[in-house]
Amino acid sequence: MSVHLHVYICLCVCVQSSAETVSFALPAPPKPTVTLQPSWTQIYRGETVTVRCEIQGGEGAQWTYGWRRGQLKLNETSREYRISRATESDGGGYRCRCRRSSSWTEWSDFTALTVSCKLNIFLSFILIYIGGPFIWIHRNKMGMVGDIKVLFVAH
Repeated sequence: MSVHLHVYICLCVCVQSSAETVSFALPAPPKPTVTLQPSWTQIYRGETVTVRCEIQGGEGAQWTYGWRRGQLKLNETSREYRISRATESDGGGYRCRCRRSSSWTEWSDFTALTVSCKLNIFLSFILIYIGGPFIWIHRNKMGMVGDIKVLFVAH
């Protein structure tokens, strides 16, 4: 657990002026975490994902957020970083930190996001040759090929 040391000076004026320094340690806010919505760490080009910075016990507080993708500072200060129409350049390790008053939390751990080329396999027509094969390809919701069947039609 990290601690921030704050020094407060109390000045009492009586017959003589005197200053007394009192030091005490305040616990640092907890380390934030990065989550993805939807929670998939791999998405496809053109999809939308929201990267969210969460800090335990931070509900209701006025936070400012800092974001990085790798070492690149992102121009976002809110709790959520929304990626619309993702491209491969949106992939990388995302991390955040939070600031309340003048004190920043430490950086969260990286959360990886991979943006891949979308697998677009659609059959717009099927040619059937008597005695020859044709291919039937089924694509599931995640863009992955579910099954491929080579069928033969007899005379």
